[in-house]
Amino acid sequence: MLMQKKKNSIFAKCNVCKSLKDLISKLGRNYNYAREYELKLKNHLLHQESCISLYHTWRSESVQSEDEFLCVIHDKMGHAKIAFPRL
Repeated sequence: MLMQKKKNSIFAKCNVCKSLKDLISKLGRNYNYAREYELKLKNHLLHQESCISLYHTWRSESVQSEDEFLCVIHDKMGHAKIAFPRL
C-alpha cells in the first residue's frame, strides 16, 4: 500500500483508496464495474482497520508487558516518544 503526503497536510493519503474512489466516481453507481470497485474499496478499508487494530494491540501489549514483549513499529508519527532497549 502506497501512502502519499498531501501538500499542507500532516496526514498521508492512501493511493489505493484514492484510485478506487476516483474510479467509482468516474463510472457512476449504476454500472456493474462500479459495484466491483466499491467491494474492493470496502475490503481494502476492512484490511486497513484490521491492521490498525493489530498495531494498537501490539503497542498496548508492549507497554503493559514490557519485560516479556518487544514491539518495534516504525510509523513515522511518534518517533520522538520511542525508547529503544539497550542491548
